[in-house]
Amino acid sequence: LAAYYHYLERVDAQIGAILDALAARPDGEETLVLFFADHGDSMGGRGLVTKQVSFYDETTRVPFFAAGPGVARDVTQSTPLTSLLDLLPTLCDYAEITPPDGLWSRSLRPWLSGAATKGSPHDYVVSEWHTEWGFTIEPGRLLHSGRYKYMCYREDDAEELYDLTDDPGEQRNRAHDPACAAILAEHRVLLDRHLVETDDPFHSLE
Repeated sequence: LAAYYHYLERVDAQIGAILDALAARPDGEETLVLFFADHGDSMGGRGLVTKQVSFYDETTRVPFFAAGPGVARDVTQSTPLTSLLDLLPTLCDYAEITPPDGLWSRSLRPWLSGAATKGSPHDYVVSEWHTEWGFTIEPGRLLHSGRYKYMCYREDDAEELYDLTDDPGEQRNRAHDPACAAILAEHRVLLDRHLVETDDPFHSLE
């Protein structure tokens, strides 16, 4: 944790230097600034450190901030389901460039501008993991539908299902709970449909 906070302090200083330099430019106020991370840190949760090989919120829920022209300062709606894949169509939207065809992702501009005050860009978002390290659970996919998180791993066909309303700390795996059988089946179908739509060879990976 000490190392984590040390790195936060260092990156905070570097971000400050960039923003100060931007503020000194005549076109600074016309510049869209985005800040995000590719993964989080377990920070001791469940006895884990660093990014690990799991899909818990500590590592998959990443920061995403936007500031600049066209970004509302008073957006108060709850955080919608978004993905870092949404960055490309979002930037194309602000630059008035037509994004490539066939993207699963969507522009976040309506939510950043405050035009969209309810709903989410997606009904679900997906994360993937395929490590090069040994002795780890791999490969894996996460499907997050808002209330529920479904995790599926090729190793041992392992599954996890968490109800984030009743269990926000993801402590009780409901994948083997008969009361959640219908919810589990629904998320299996959603993931399989996503794999087909995105040409993801997950089920054939080793």
